[in-house]
Amino acid sequence: MRMQRYVPICILAAFMLLAGCLPSGDVPEPRLSDDALIFSQAQKALDAHDYPDAARLLQIFLREFPRSKRYTWALQRMGEAMQGLLASYYLRPIERGQDEPGARAAFLASYGSYGCWTAAGGRLNYDGSHYHRLLADYPDCNIADEAAYRLVLLSADPEGRPENIKQELGYFEEVLERYPTSSFRYEIFYDMAYRCHRLYELYSYSNRPGESDPKQAQLYREKAVYLYSLALKSPRHGLFAEKAWKNLRDLEDGRRVFP
Repeated sequence: MRMQRYVPICILAAFMLLAGCLPSGDVPEPRLSDDALIFSQAQKALDAHDYPDAARLLQIFLREFPRSKRYTWALQRMGEAMQGLLASYYLRPIERGQDEPGARAAFLASYGSYGCWTAAGGRLNYDGSHYHRLLADYPDCNIADEAAYRLVLLSADPEGRPENIKQELGYFEEVLERYPTSSFRYEIFYDMAYRCHRLYELYSYSNRPGESDPKQAQLYREKAVYLYSLALKSPRHGLFAEKAWKNLRDLEDGRRVFP
């Protein structure tokens, strides 16, 4: 009798196990290590644009797991989280009509403790410290190219004067020279094309004394066409590729892009 009662119970237990009906404590499941778990949660928050939670988790990660193989990625993601915080909780309220001093005070009250904000041109900016640290301490890691690229974008002003735009072109060229196989090279081609396009229009249509220059205009037009064409070879047809296609058509059809 005992054997007859035992068999059904075993069968039932096996069935419940396969069906996932047993309490979780009865069936041990593989657990991620703490650093992997926290990084995974931070990445999920970042993907969901929950920048406050992502920043909080990444700050814990960077403090507690300096020897983790994910450390460089955490530095990179922390920089992204800081940029997301600034865009969502400082710049966006200003765009919606809030006065800058009020937006700044509210932002710093919540996120000033991260200590990575600077004031320039009457606005708060992210200082890029996490990207700088990654490049200084881990210059050959497999995510250094993205950090270098993001640093150029942080300081960029493609609507500026010709000399500033040319300087930015030089910075992008340096990133490509150092990281020729970067997965961001097509985005960089677009960014460079956009600036060459800007220079073409400045040299073609500028009303500033001494700035109009037909030879320079033709030179940068040819560069813009070439670089837009390179950007369009990207296997990932993202937003930058759509912009490259539109801007190239406007350029070839003689339509101005810049005011």
